[in-house]
Amino acid sequence: MSRVFAGLALVHHSAWPACEIIARHLVAGGECPRNLMPFLDDAHQVGLLRVVGPVYQFRHADLRDHLAGRSKG
Repeated sequence: MSRVFAGLALVHHSAWPACEIIARHLVAGGECPRNLMPFLDDAHQVGLLRVVGPVYQFRHADLRDHLAGRSKG
C-alpha cells in the first residue's frame, strides 16, 4: 500500500485518478465493495447512512466505531 501512496505523491494529478487507484487497491484487498456507489445508496435507503452535501455519514456512532474496530469499554 505504501508504494501506491508513494507513486501518487510523485505524480501531478487530479483527485479522480488517485481515487480510482485507491478504490481498486481496496477492492483487490477485499476492504471495499466492488460497486461502491450502489452499496452506499442501499445503505442510505435502509437508514444506515445519511447524506450531508457530497458526504455519506454513519447515522449511528456505535456502528461506525464497531466497523472501525473500536469498542467501548
